[in-house]
Amino acid sequence: GEAFESPLEGVPYFQKVLVKNPPIPALTGLFRRAILLVDGVAEVEALSLDFDAALRTVSLSFKARGDLGEPITFNSFVVEI
Repeated sequence: GEAFESPLEGVPYFQKVLVKNPPIPALTGLFRRAILLVDGVAEVEALSLDFDAALRTVSLSFKARGDLGEPITFNSFVVEI
């Protein structure tokens, strides 16, 4: 819901991510779906989501495969809650 062009696209950070004690399995699925919706991404091979309650952060890393078989790696996306 944070996408400025369409409230139906994007990750609903305020509703689902930036909340007290977010449910990690639900967030993992949410980010997996968001990654798969990106043009050129064919498959998410691995996704790691870590919640640090003391620092109030969620860290995301993933490995994906593009439409042409090329590897896509993203490390250490951090959201402060």
